[in-house]
Amino acid sequence: MIKHLKKSLILSFSLALLIPSVTKADTNVTRISGIDRYETDIKIQQNCYPKASGNLAVLSSGTEFRTALYGSYMANALKIPYYVTPNNTISKSLLEEIKNKSIKRIYIIGNYNIINKSIENRLKLLGIKVTRFQDKYEYGEIQEISHYIDSVIFETFHEGEPRGDINNGILVNDKKFPDLLSSIPFVSSLIREQGTFFGGLDDFNTDPSDEGNLAEGWRFIIGGKNSIPSYIETFRGDKLGLNLHYWNDESHDDSESFYTGRIAGEDRYKTAVEIAKSYKPVLNRAIDTVIIVDGTNYPDALASGTIAAIKGGAILLTEPGKLNEDTKAFLKENNIKNIIIVGGEKSVSKKVENELKSL
Repeated sequence: MIKHLKKSLILSFSLALLIPSVTKADTNVTRISGIDRYETDIKIQQNCYPKASGNLAVLSSGTEFRTALYGSYMANALKIPYYVTPNNTISKSLLEEIKNKSIKRIYIIGNYNIINKSIENRLKLLGIKVTRFQDKYEYGEIQEISHYIDSVIFETFHEGEPRGDINNGILVNDKKFPDLLSSIPFVSSLIREQGTFFGGLDDFNTDPSDEGNLAEGWRFIIGGKNSIPSYIETFRGDKLGLNLHYWNDESHDDSESFYTGRIAGEDRYKTAVEIAKSYKPVLNRAIDTVIIVDGTNYPDALASGTIAAIKGGAILLTEPGKLNEDTKAFLKENNIKNIIIVGGEKSVSKKVENELKSL
């Protein structure tokens, strides 16, 4: 059963270190970037988290998008700092950042091939408690990393409450970065506020030959049928896009309503737009902030979910050299007050920045 459809207030923090450029529509266009993905991430965390809530943080590799984005999901749901590091070393600047925020416990995301044990040992020498989450063989099968992350988040916000079944789940193809990246702020809000769970195709039985045990009746599927096959469905009778349901079909009381459906567009850019459009009906949240990232490669975008989570905004994608037309249309059609570019000019060019300023 789907629980907790009442929404919580969103904490709003200003990005004090950003210098805004005001467009014709009085929209602030800003950029956060460093010399690489690691410095970009630290700048984002410094802007968004003057302090570490509960002295907690999440750390993942900056070179493997799946575990990195699950790390972002966990951090955004818990509203704690999120850091990325090279596989085999941890920089002095990151260690200084961890020290300055008085972080006492870090969740490491990924196995030892993805993020080396030497990093874990270095943190332990500093007196930091480390918990590592990774795909693991248990109970006769592989348990995906999302299950372990999910337990921590759910117990933090919904301990002792009934979880529900597959109809409270959100499914994404986590082997492809664009849909996973775009969905992070949306799904992290949903587990925090409504107790959903989130995972990839390998987490559940999605084998069409095993029809009797095929997991179906999802609350949301994120991505088109090239990413999530058409035989995997949300609620019976749902059409593409959002579908409104009521617990009481006779009264149609809005307080007893909820949405399900496949959130997807014809490509990664349109899917990101469809996710952004879902904030108002599903989360009861109007968007006035959009984070713009490179839709063709992930490195600079890994920590973009942090800003989206703090600002209550959505992540939209663009080509590096030209503003995507679907992204552009969404920005023009909605009352977007803040546009934040994440990444350097190789990821999102100066030309795109100028296009955004001229909207």
